[in-house]
Amino acid sequence: MRNKKLPGVIQVRRLFRVSDPNGLHARVAALIAEVATQFEAELIVQRGQAVANGRSLLGMLALCVGPGELLTVIARGIDADKAMRVLESLFQQHALMISA
Repeated sequence: MRNKKLPGVIQVRRLFRVSDPNGLHARVAALIAEVATQFEAELIVQRGQAVANGRSLLGMLALCVGPGELLTVIARGIDADKAMRVLESLFQQHALMISA
C-alpha cells in the first residue's frame, strides 16, 4: 500500500505474525534496528496501540511482543518500499516473522 500525502513521500504498511518461539527478542529487534539505520525512511513498529521507533532496540523490546502476536510495521519516506522489501527478506531468511 502506498500513501502519497506529501510529494515524494511513500508509506508502506505490512502486518506480520511473530513466528519465533521467543517472540520479539533482542536479536530480532537488533536486526530490525540495523536495517532501519540503512535507510532514510522512518520505520515504525506497532503492537496494538503501542508504538516504537524501528531504530530503537529498547523501544521495540518494550512492546513485549510474544510468539504468535501481530505486529504492524510501517516504513515512511522516499525509500520506504526498499526498506520494507529488505525487512521482509530478513524475516523470511531467518524465519522470524511471517506476513499475516
